[in-house]
Amino acid sequence: MDRKIKERIAKGYSLDIGKVIDQSFEIFKKTFLIAGLGYFLLGIVVFILAVTIGIFFAGVTSLTDFAIKMDEMKLESSFLIGNTIFAVVFASLIAPT
Repeated sequence: MDRKIKERIAKGYSLDIGKVIDQSFEIFKKTFLIAGLGYFLLGIVVFILAVTIGIFFAGVTSLTDFAIKMDEMKLESSFLIGNTIFAVVFASLIAPT
């Protein structure tokens, strides 16, 4: 490693930390924007799928009936456990590693 640095200095390369930081920040901005757009699009798709699947499994025919049913369901332990499992799985899918 030390030999490579000495060779680069001998060939005329400068070791300017400012340049390195600027180039690193530019790469970070590009990566962050692409990843942010990917997470945003993934979030939209997952939200649409979750709503569609939720409506399908809940058997929604009327929104007022569904609201009353959801109000009653939120006190059931199976609903709370299922909601927790769904939240954990969803968070693990979109969480950065």
